[in-house]
Amino acid sequence: MKHILRLTALLFAVAVSVIAQTGPMPDTPWFDHVTEATALSEAALGELAQKTYAGLKSGLSLKELTALAPEEHKPRVIFVSIGGMSWPGRTYFGTGYSFATAWANVMDILLANEKVYAVEAKKEAEANIRDTKAKNLPVTKAQKERLADPAAWNWLRLDIVQAAQPAVNFSPDSSIIAMTSLAGLAFGPDVGYAFTPAQLSGRFMMTDSHTLNKVQVGNIIAETFNLGALQAWMKVANAEGGQRICLFECDSYFTEGGPAKRLYRTHSKPALPLPEQCLAMATACGKQLCANIDKENGQFLRPFPEWFFSAKEKEEPAMLAELVLALARLSEVTQDATYSDTALFVTRALMRSIVKLGENSENSVLTEPEPLPEGSSQDPRPIAKLRTNAMACLALSAMARVRKTTEFDAARFALARYVLAQYQEGLGFVQARHFPSGQPYTEEEISLYGEVEAEAIAITAVQEVSRQLHNGEFQLIADSVLEEFLENRLRTLSIEEVQMTPWLAEALSQHYSRGSDNREQMTRLSLLAPVSANLNPLFPDLFGSPVRLPSCTTAAEFSLLLMKASSWFRKIGKTAEAKEAFQGALPFILYQTSGYMDLAAAHAMASPESYIGFFRDNVEAFGFDLGGQTTQIFSLLALREELMALGDGQYPEHKALQDKLEALWKTWDVHPTVLTAGLVTNDMVGLKTRETAGDVSLVSEKTYQFKGDKNDRPVVSNDVSIESRVLKKRTKATSTKP
Repeated sequence: MKHILRLTALLFAVAVSVIAQTGPMPDTPWFDHVTEATALSEAALGELAQKTYAGLKSGLSLKELTALAPEEHKPRVIFVSIGGMSWPGRTYFGTGYSFATAWANVMDILLANEKVYAVEAKKEAEANIRDTKAKNLPVTKAQKERLADPAAWNWLRLDIVQAAQPAVNFSPDSSIIAMTSLAGLAFGPDVGYAFTPAQLSGRFMMTDSHTLNKVQVGNIIAETFNLGALQAWMKVANAEGGQRICLFECDSYFTEGGPAKRLYRTHSKPALPLPEQCLAMATACGKQLCANIDKENGQFLRPFPEWFFSAKEKEEPAMLAELVLALARLSEVTQDATYSDTALFVTRALMRSIVKLGENSENSVLTEPEPLPEGSSQDPRPIAKLRTNAMACLALSAMARVRKTTEFDAARFALARYVLAQYQEGLGFVQARHFPSGQPYTEEEISLYGEVEAEAIAITAVQEVSRQLHNGEFQLIADSVLEEFLENRLRTLSIEEVQMTPWLAEALSQHYSRGSDNREQMTRLSLLAPVSANLNPLFPDLFGSPVRLPSCTTAAEFSLLLMKASSWFRKIGKTAEAKEAFQGALPFILYQTSGYMDLAAAHAMASPESYIGFFRDNVEAFGFDLGGQTTQIFSLLALREELMALGDGQYPEHKALQDKLEALWKTWDVHPTVLTAGLVTNDMVGLKTRETAGDVSLVSEKTYQFKGDKNDRPVVSNDVSIESRVLKKRTKATSTKP
């Protein structure tokens, strides 16, 4: 189905030819003329956005809409975007030597183009429905709504350009642009193309190496029904020599008709969520996950193009098991069987992969194809991974508990026996084996973090099964293994060597026979974790992000670890220690929840409703994976539980934290923040590629200095690898030997 987008209205007649643009500032009002930020207040601009929404909805005339503009006699460029839930939004902009002139221009352009858009979009909707029926497919609700009201919209975004930076010798083929999550891009006024940061990132208009995605830009322009504009773009894209462009910063205001929210990288200023908000986000995410589970084969379907699968075009069994565990926990907390009912399809798919280790063996194992390098011609061999089998065991235990059934008892006990059999005294766990030979599988390199995480999950799973099935002998063996694991992986290690995974805290809390000895170790974890929070970030929305790894998922892991520690201390009567652990999680909570996709965050995407309820991995780009969703659900449910148990739903006093956060957020009124000619470069030599659309790419030898920053320092360290806009720890990720 073709999505229709009116991205940018052309202010001027489309040029019939395009030559290299390296000349001086344009004579007509353009982005270059914006030399200082507006003096208009945040309240005034928010009110303008809300009044514009109401005025457009009520059908005000151009004269009436123009009268909404506040008085300010400085050159300005103003964008207004509108859109709905199922289709891409439309963005229009106007320029002028005063705010009122720019406002009058953008209102004139919007009203004129919306009339054309409604006509053309209806034709497109009719064609789409005819095509759907010809293929004997059902007409979707979105198609019907599109036909009934092709220009429908329920949100509006106002972008005020506050600063601009010209750059010359720009090549659409090879020039690299950094920081496109904060800097928009404008070509010259003779062509009329300009794109806000929200458009550049939300529509993935930059390639993974931060060059302009010419094909995507062309596709988006083609969706405007304007052949002349597309022809002009083709000439721009293929022009010889360098071109003159302008990068710009803007302040954004978003409204659905009520008071406008100010946005920063399409999200609003973060706030600590109350218990009901924790549950609302977790359940919204759970519903989206359920909606994308194939009930025929139990597989997770790609919900949108930007989804990153853990295996080639599908999710690994370990991730599917984690999905089952997350949905089972949601079902348990909400007392809503819908989640576990849907998880049952995935559970049975996993059980079909469980095979016996020989005819007379009591042990069973879940197998999966070995990971192979890209382009390998080999057929994958079946292997059994410790992490996969342990997570499947945990998932089956959770389903048995929630659904009050014995259906999974035999399978989970057999998996638990297999997991425990992978432990070798003095050597630790075997991470993977060939099947059916049982020989250790060594082709996949697993990091220390990955090893510790898998072992902690294994111990947690075995402990869970032994308690649920009341197997005392199994419990004693599991306790013995846990004791040696803690000795080797926690107690004897230096601070730098401890792997900060929430599963380590989970495993630590399982040990009952020598619980008093573990107080020191749990204290150690709860004191180490908060040190990883970035309390002095380069940009305000990175406050609370893990140092050197600004991933919302990783922040959720840290907060989950601290919630587990808080819960453990609380249950043994150590309330002070519990509150201290809880307090340490607050910065992480602020950052992790800023990844939540509400409409304000999702509006810039091609189909906003497809994204709402999910969590993006980081605030600088739009990247999604299943592990990010399950981790957020685990963390938010644990946070809700501790909020209710420790503070009757209220956070402990955190004025110092709030003051620091407020001081940081004052910097979003500072312009320019990131603009510098160094954001555009034609030198790809030595550039460390960061595969994010709307982010910075840096090499260790080169950093950018931003206004207000005392030191040159990179935003992202070289310890970070990127997988399809999802940040991953190198210490956590696995790699396959060639």
